[in-house]
Amino acid sequence: MECFSLIFLLKEENYYSYKSIERAYEDPIVGMILHNLFVLSSGEPRKIKGSGDGTGLALSVTKYYRKEREEDLKEENDTSKRKGFLFSVAILDIDTNLYIGYAAGFKSEQKLFDEALFIAKKAGFEFESITLDKYHSYQSITGKFNENTQIFILPKKNATIRGPKKWKKILKNLSADPISFLKEHFRREKSEANFSRDKRRFGVIRQRIPERQITHALSRAILHNFSMKHLYG
Repeated sequence: MECFSLIFLLKEENYYSYKSIERAYEDPIVGMILHNLFVLSSGEPRKIKGSGDGTGLALSVTKYYRKEREEDLKEENDTSKRKGFLFSVAILDIDTNLYIGYAAGFKSEQKLFDEALFIAKKAGFEFESITLDKYHSYQSITGKFNENTQIFILPKKNATIRGPKKWKKILKNLSADPISFLKEHFRREKSEANFSRDKRRFGVIRQRIPERQITHALSRAILHNFSMKHLYG
């Protein structure tokens, strides 16, 4: 955030204490600036092959999201109510590794996904295809993308062929050529790889106030985009 302050002011001689920077995390104007900076960092509007995924960002050094989530699944607990994590959803451009949509908060992953998708669409991005995990495997997901978007998603065990035409098309593509379908679906592994890289690079979120934690998460997404070689090419 200290580096960001230099970008905002374009004056390297100014110095701000960490307390001033911490307070700025709650300022709605700073949030607006960071949002605009994120949109710019995602590059020019274009048609992409996308991947969407969510994760939990640790708020304590003693918490590790994957381990905690596996414990919840083993004990059949509701993972969405797991405390000690800030949840985030990123929509990735698979070809460039840039986040084009991002949302963080203490809402459900589905609501965060809708927010991230809204940001991507508002920025002018179009989807040639989208790859999602089983969490989003429900029929209404087809209504969030246009007719020409290919959706690669694995149906749940209780899925039926009844439903909208686009849902039947997904099932038809999977059954007609499962190898090609799964090959495309496996590309969502890039989302997980980028989340893992970001966590190793940036560590845990050390802010205590929820508004500051959300701003911190957005800052990480911007730094992720800045670090991609695509922007320097």
